[in-house]
Amino acid sequence: MYRLAAFAAARHGLFQIHHAQMLGITENVIRIARRRGEIVRLGYGVYRCAAVPPTWRSDLLAACWMGGFRAFASHRSAAALHGLPGGWRHRAEITCERWRRAQHASIVAHELRGLDAELDVVLVDGIPTASVPLTLMGLAAVVPSVAELALENALRRKLTTLAAVDEFLGRLGGRGRRGAARLRRLVAVRMSVTGTSDSEMETMLFAALRRHGIRLPDRQVKVFHHGRFVGRLDGGWPDARVGYEYDSDEFHTGRVATAADSARRHRLTAAGWLVITVVKPDLRAGGFLACRAIETVLRDREIASITPRIEGVIDASSRWGRARGS
Repeated sequence: MYRLAAFAAARHGLFQIHHAQMLGITENVIRIARRRGEIVRLGYGVYRCAAVPPTWRSDLLAACWMGGFRAFASHRSAAALHGLPGGWRHRAEITCERWRRAQHASIVAHELRGLDAELDVVLVDGIPTASVPLTLMGLAAVVPSVAELALENALRRKLTTLAAVDEFLGRLGGRGRRGAARLRRLVAVRMSVTGTSDSEMETMLFAALRRHGIRLPDRQVKVFHHGRFVGRLDGGWPDARVGYEYDSDEFHTGRVATAADSARRHRLTAAGWLVITVVKPDLRAGGFLACRAIETVLRDREIASITPRIEGVIDASSRWGRARGS
C-alpha cells in the first residue's frame, strides 16, 4: 500500500483500481483497506486515500476518471484551471464520449466528438483539461457574457493567440458547435483592433463602446508630444486625440498616485489630447454615461477638425468670385 499511496500522492490523493492492480495490489487488499477507512470509494473504480483531504481539483480529476478514458475537464472547470474569468469550482464540468458519459449529481457532463487529443486536451495540475481555445468556445456556449473577458484575459497572459483560436475554429468550429459562432465574432472584432487591455474592466469598457455603436478605438495608445513620450492611454482615437482611461482603486489612490496622475494628464492636455476617466461604477451601470460622453467628445472633435477646412473652401471660393467679378 505504500507504493499505492506514493502513486496517489502525485494525483491529488486519487487512484483507480487498475492502478492498484498494476502495482500488484489485489481487489481483496483494496476491500480490506476500505473497511479500515484507509481509502474512500468516490465512484466506479475511483478511490481516494483517506489521509488526503478532498479538494476541488481532486473532485474534478475523479469526475474525469469516472467519465472514461477520453474524459477531460472542460467549460467552467477548465476555465478555473486556466485561471480564466467564468470559471467555477463548486461542481465538476467535463466532456466525455457518449457511451461513457458520467451519471453523477455533482458532475455536469458534455459530449463532443472530432477532437484531436494532442491539440485539444492538455494536462493542468495533472488533470486532463480542455485547451485554452476549446475552453473559450465552451465558455461562449454556457456563459456567453464572460466570453470576451476570457478571450482578452487569455491573450493578455499569452495563454493563446488569435491565430491559434482562429485555427481551432477552422478545425472544430463548424455548424452545430455551441459557442463557435459567438467566439468567431469576438475573434473577428479582436483582429480589427490593436493592443490588449490590462484588466477585465478595460475589456468591459471596450465591449460597452462596441454595443453603443461607437467606432472601435486603438488600445494601449502611446502619446508623444514634440518627439517626447508623454504617456500611455488604455484606449483612444489618435486621429481625434481623444482617449479614455479606467481608474482602478488599486493603482489610482493615495496622495502620490493622485499627484502623478494629475501631472501626467496635464502633459496629455498640453499635447492636445482630451482624456475621459472611467471608474468601476460606470461599468456596473452598463457604461451608458461614459459611452455617451465619449461619443459626444468624438463628434465635437470631428466637427472642429472639419470646420477650418470648410471655412477655407468658402474663403477660397469667395476670393475666386471677387477676382472673377473684377
